[in-house]
Amino acid sequence: MTEKKPAIIKISERKSLIQSAVILKKGGALIFPTDTIYGIGALAAAAGAKKIINIKNRPNNKPFPLLVASIAMAGKFAKINPQQKKFLKKNWPGAITAILPAKKKTVGISADGKIGLRQPNHVWLLKLIKKCGRPLIGTSANPSGQPGTNKIKKILEYFVSPDRSVGADGPDLIIDAGNLPNKKPSTVIDLTVKPPQILR
Repeated sequence: MTEKKPAIIKISERKSLIQSAVILKKGGALIFPTDTIYGIGALAAAAGAKKIINIKNRPNNKPFPLLVASIAMAGKFAKINPQQKKFLKKNWPGAITAILPAKKKTVGISADGKIGLRQPNHVWLLKLIKKCGRPLIGTSANPSGQPGTNKIKKILEYFVSPDRSVGADGPDLIIDAGNLPNKKPSTVIDLTVKPPQILR
């Protein structure tokens, strides 16, 4: 049986946004640029989480952060008090993943009832989330145990090369934005405690 290779589209191509949304709405997964490093995502649902776990060989007890298009979208999944909202308004969109109390049982929730949310400062990605109308599971695009990357060459090595270290179940699409300017993942801050605690 021949393994399926992911399609690769330059972010500059007009079809990149539309094709990405179509794949996500069909239950697929894609690799995309962010304002930090390359991410891999699917629509925020149990099936999407399972797909990303299989692609990355990721532990299934590790919660996923969600990428949102706005504070309003975040508010559908988390309880946000006035102080937390003030913090988000100051730091979003940006490279801050905020840990908040989950509003309802959903994909991404941790065992202690918290959820990580981020509004990325990336125009194309925000357009994609808005086009889908719901958050994306958004985690670093790398095999579990390997470092995340801002290099497109490393992404292809991870997910396309014959000796790749991920499973046969790969992403459906890779959005090629070249090498990204940022080398670090987002900062994770727990806003459920006082004072807020930096976790990463």
